[in-house]
Amino acid sequence: TRYGVLAIVAGLVALARGRPDRAVAHQRQALAIAAAHHPEAARRSYGYLVDALGRAGAIAEARTCFDEAMRLVPRS
Repeated sequence: TRYGVLAIVAGLVALARGRPDRAVAHQRQALAIAAAHHPEAARRSYGYLVDALGRAGAIAEARTCFDEAMRLVPRS
C-alpha cells in the first residue's frame, strides 16, 4: 500500500540523516504493512529493517531479522 512505501521512504531518509533509531521504527512499520497486505514484498522490507538495525548497532536483532527473511526465500 501507499503507506508501506511512505514508511520505507521515511526510514531511508532517516538513515541518510544519521538517525538509525528512527529508521528502525519506520522500517518496522513498513514490514508490518507489507506482511499484512503484500507478503511477497516482506523480503524487501526485512532487508531495509536489517540495514537499519545494523546501523543502529542492534547486530543480534539484525541477524534474527535476516534469518526470518531467508525463510521467506523460495527454495528450488
